[in-house]
Amino acid sequence: MINHKVHELGPLFVHSIKLQKKSPIFHRYPSHEIEEPYRWSNSLIVRIPWSTYGFVLGFWRTTDRTEEQMLLEALEGRQMTDEEFSDNEKAHIRRTMIKKQFTAEQQELLVDALDI
Repeated sequence: MINHKVHELGPLFVHSIKLQKKSPIFHRYPSHEIEEPYRWSNSLIVRIPWSTYGFVLGFWRTTDRTEEQMLLEALEGRQMTDEEFSDNEKAHIRRTMIKKQFTAEQQELLVDALDI
């Protein structure tokens, strides 16, 4: 099992990622932080040949975007499925939003986007 935890050394970061087998071996894709300081990166993604696992490598860059803008940027690249969240998952997502002190507007935006 690969741990998806982000490891940082200054502005450099690396983490594992699950990909589709048809993904290119090397490609670039943006990474966005959805928590302060809302940095971004045009990351290099390297897929391990014959597997669905890869690594993301990038350098964080600062930005003046708002939290809402970064959340929308981060959600834009996600592949959404038709699978519904369980009641436990929905409760966990809502608790996390409250714990992270999301505003009511941000909570509403995520609830609508995730259909929870």
